[in-house]
Amino acid sequence: MGNISRFITKLLTNIPEGHEFYSGEFGRGEADYVYIQTPVGHVLNGNFQYQCYIDDDSYERAEGKFEQNTKSGYWSLYSKTVDGHSELRTHFTGGVLNGDLLFSMLDDTHNEAADLSLAVFDGEIGGHITGHMAGGTFSGLCDDKGYADGVWKLEKKEGRKTVLTQREVWNHGRLVEAYEEDAEKHRTPMEPCLRENINTLLMNEVTRLLHIIPQGTKDDILHVHAK
Repeated sequence: MGNISRFITKLLTNIPEGHEFYSGEFGRGEADYVYIQTPVGHVLNGNFQYQCYIDDDSYERAEGKFEQNTKSGYWSLYSKTVDGHSELRTHFTGGVLNGDLLFSMLDDTHNEAADLSLAVFDGEIGGHITGHMAGGTFSGLCDDKGYADGVWKLEKKEGRKTVLTQREVWNHGRLVEAYEEDAEKHRTPMEPCLRENINTLLMNEVTRLLHIIPQGTKDDILHVHAK
């Protein structure tokens, strides 16, 4: 960040009484943030912005807010590599994921894209999960304890015609059945994979984005439970 950029950022940052403003090196990159100076060091307490140019093709960005060294409120995190890019928009309460979560990614190397929309309640996924993955449109549901529940479905289309539907039926974390259905509605049993695919995205890609700024997070490993 240049001196002019830092000066403008500082002017635009509302610094409460008793707080100070920092702009400079942070981790692998640079950050602007508001903090409280204590005998043991900086206590992050206010707006936070981070960016890191890893090389000509790789870049990371994060923006959010801290309260007493823990993530709070809305956070936006973004990563670009030579292979593609990914983005996460989410919410925290006291360092714990809590609220709407939106994730998207594009893998240019493998020509793959995925996105998820879900809600987190005190660190556990609850309610509907929707999005796209594996070339299809996904929908699923978790109960209030984070267990897979109800019908999980991945629908693949060619034009407007549904050519394949994968379904898993769950009862509060217990798998009832899993099958594929072709365009003629013929069913074939299948190995359950939808919950595993969602967890792969959550535990690998979403976690990787959250770890751009690991500070201030009490529990950032999301996954859908099963029994």
